[in-house]
Amino acid sequence: MRKLMDELYRFDRRPVYAIYGVPSDFGFACMDKVSIAVDLGFKAQQAGVVTAVVPHPFATAEEAERFPWKVSLDGAQARAELDALRGWLRDSAVHQGGGCFGPLTVAACIVGVEECVRMVHKRPEALHAVLRRVTDFMLLLAREEERMGADSFWVAEPVASLLSPRSCRVFCTPYLKEIFGAIGIPGVLHVCGNTDPHLGALLETGAQALSIDWCTDLVRYLEAVPGDVVVMGNINPMLLWQGTPDEVRAAVETLLRQTRDYKNFVLATGCQVPSAAPRENVELMLDIGRSFPVWSNDQYRLIHQLANLYCQSGSTAFDVLCTQKDVPAELRCAAENMARRRLENGVGKRADAKASLSN
Repeated sequence: MRKLMDELYRFDRRPVYAIYGVPSDFGFACMDKVSIAVDLGFKAQQAGVVTAVVPHPFATAEEAERFPWKVSLDGAQARAELDALRGWLRDSAVHQGGGCFGPLTVAACIVGVEECVRMVHKRPEALHAVLRRVTDFMLLLAREEERMGADSFWVAEPVASLLSPRSCRVFCTPYLKEIFGAIGIPGVLHVCGNTDPHLGALLETGAQALSIDWCTDLVRYLEAVPGDVVVMGNINPMLLWQGTPDEVRAAVETLLRQTRDYKNFVLATGCQVPSAAPRENVELMLDIGRSFPVWSNDQYRLIHQLANLYCQSGSTAFDVLCTQKDVPAELRCAAENMARRRLENGVGKRADAKASLSN
């Protein structure tokens, strides 16, 4: 399977991304939840400028299974989405992913968000039946977009943060894991809201990158995730809309200082930036990210590999090797701090932390 971390090492600076219409280092398609529901056979209605699905609650799993689901990519919405991605892939010079809204969010769009939350507790079998058919559609989409040449597959699952971590593991994690496991390109998972309690459930999906919102503790995520999982985020979109350039600069530089030692970090917006936001603010965020001082790739490799060694073999082996290789004090400190934080968060003993310094 292709690794998103390998792509990050193609940059000699901090990679940047904004969910906004300006050029950056990544682009992701995202077939919206209403379009998916319509192609699956549900009706949509217009209310002012908003298009929504007519709620279709299911009383039982049997009722959900009897519904005439249209699980194929023959619908008008899917064809339009694939045509758009085909054009982006042809014209894009950067990482271009496919993607869509996630199973739980589309299910909530179909039955209604409040009803979806009730079904978690009152009719779980019916909700699983809906999630099954929605996931089947997304498996088709992910495989087709991989075949077309997409560099990754982005899933936006905002409803996940409305559930408890335990419920998230039951009604969200398994379906996302199935989607990401069915393709050979990296899975990227975006969840809106405060997902601090959900980190474990999100990691278990197998996503190679977690895109997190502004109200989540991004530094804690970096301290807790394995070194091969990319964390993207998490500048507040409202700051980019309503803040002054000085406020934007201060927030971006603070985050970049806090994350300097981590190669597995992409400076990005926490969520979609309102279209009314000044373009200058978004471009300022990206420009600061591109120019902010970072370690060289060789130094990053050394930091991460030393941290892995510390986690696997302890401080004595770490000290010996640092002395043998005459590791500069700054790099040694960065690696030791990284290792200690990972051990505190219980991720230091993962198998992927066995990288050798000879690599």
